[in-house]
Amino acid sequence: MKTFWISITLVIIVVVGWFLFVKKPVTKETPQESATPMDNVIEEDELKDVIFVGAPSITLKDVANSGATGTAWVAVFGGRTYHRVIAHNMPELPGTDFYEGWMVKNPATGDFFSTGKMTYDSQTKTATIDFVTEGDRSEYSFIVITSEPDDGNPAPDKHIIEERFPSDTNFQVNI
Repeated sequence: MKTFWISITLVIIVVVGWFLFVKKPVTKETPQESATPMDNVIEEDELKDVIFVGAPSITLKDVANSGATGTAWVAVFGGRTYHRVIAHNMPELPGTDFYEGWMVKNPATGDFFSTGKMTYDSQTKTATIDFVTEGDRSEYSFIVITSEPDDGNPAPDKHIIEERFPSDTNFQVNI
């Protein structure tokens, strides 16, 4: 009987020792097998910044004689399309009007979509937008920034700045 209890005690010591010294607990600092390396290194906003460093960009041209300028980036990474615009010298809009970003494939057929309402800083006259969507949407390579009356009409209104990426642009980004 004494041998039985000694054996049980040894088994318990081995199991407890294994849990304490061999098996590492899964914590936030320890990457899980299902996570990609990027998931454990940087947050989503930081990931976007890294992606845009390697993304192709274009200078947006003033088409409204407003004095506005801007830069647009488009990148495809990890099965998503990332789009950013930083526009400068954007005129202040009346009332609740706003600036909106658009990615356009073919304006004649209405093949375009909104990338959303831009954030506008009236002190610096800068408008910005970051947009992420699932899938490769790089065929929507004509970038348009419009001023929009706050009237509920979803159609694009007055074009302020715009430009098309060259047809040979490689939007795939590797980081």
